[in-house]
Amino acid sequence: MFHKRSYILKKNYKNPDIILLMKRFCLIYLSIIFFSCSLQKTDIGEGIIWERNLNSSPSHGIEVHENSVYFSDSSGNIYSCWMDSGFLKWKRASGNKKILSFFLVENGVAVIYKDTSNDSSLLRIYSFDNGIIKYETKIPFTPKESYLSDNGKIILHSSNSIITIDRKSLRYSITQLPILFNIISVIKGDNSYLVIDEHSRIIETDLLFKYKRAFLSFNSTFMGNAVYYHGNLFLSTSSGIKGIHLPSKKILSPIFLPSSSASMILSEDTSSLFIYSGSVQKIYFTGREEYTIVDNLSIIEEPSKYLSPMFISKALKVLVTIDRNGYLNILDSRSGHFIYSRYVGNIEKPFLKIAPDYSEKAIFIPLTSPAKILCYSLSYALLKNK
Repeated sequence: MFHKRSYILKKNYKNPDIILLMKRFCLIYLSIIFFSCSLQKTDIGEGIIWERNLNSSPSHGIEVHENSVYFSDSSGNIYSCWMDSGFLKWKRASGNKKILSFFLVENGVAVIYKDTSNDSSLLRIYSFDNGIIKYETKIPFTPKESYLSDNGKIILHSSNSIITIDRKSLRYSITQLPILFNIISVIKGDNSYLVIDEHSRIIETDLLFKYKRAFLSFNSTFMGNAVYYHGNLFLSTSSGIKGIHLPSKKILSPIFLPSSSASMILSEDTSSLFIYSGSVQKIYFTGREEYTIVDNLSIIEEPSKYLSPMFISKALKVLVTIDRNGYLNILDSRSGHFIYSRYVGNIEKPFLKIAPDYSEKAIFIPLTSPAKILCYSLSYALLKNK
């Protein structure tokens, strides 16, 4: 019986169909091994949990939903990876459509593509689970990359207009603001929105984007980073940090910086403001219109001109940022003092935000050089520092 089986096997090996099938199987197996080895590395060490190399650089920041990480690249591809391992869950190609904006809505991953034939755009929703297209529609609007998520709404903007998209129904409305030139940012105020243009001009609107009032320009180029706290608005400009107390329209004392680029983030208890511009400064709010500055808490390399992303882990009480030389810097979020640093790669594109996992003990970083998504353990950095 054994010899008979051997004979049948040998005979089948001479069958061209069997040979072709085995060749295809081997090619598929080798392709899977190559793809996994070249694009996916896990448990690398030195705090890196996993990294996924990309053929082209990330185009937008990281989005997180349940146990998955979502991101896009400059070739128009959309990815979903498992949060704990980085293994690919699904990938969808767009046919080289340019991605204008990338965010999450209630029932999936929302992507806005540029329509090359006119000034409109294509809004497409991909399923969280398998990447199937669940919905798409054209919108007469070409948004910029940044967006604001607020109370069930996604708020995007063009040079002189605002579009608001309901995260559940996907209904949208468009409001024109011709008083401004080249809108750069929209942030939330107290029951209002603050819209800031290239020349640091500010207008305040209600929650439906109906005009309320305007504020004087700071006569400086707005660098894209703004923080609002209890009536105080701070802008990162080409001539330092400019502040204004909006209820009284009082201009606050300027904060001069060693670099023209600066990133800002409120502390975890919102009682102070961190400013990163080569050195790290901390502003303590001592009153509605007053503050004091603690300077040079940590001297680290300057941020990149693309507004180094910043993140504060409330769980571990650390502040994370990336400098222009590609080093991940971890600071104590209470004191601003330096804890740990290591090279990860460069960010050479704006709005590539860092996203945490749900424990806030690891972060996902989109890097442009080398092009990859990296998962880094903040817990490792703290243990390394002990």
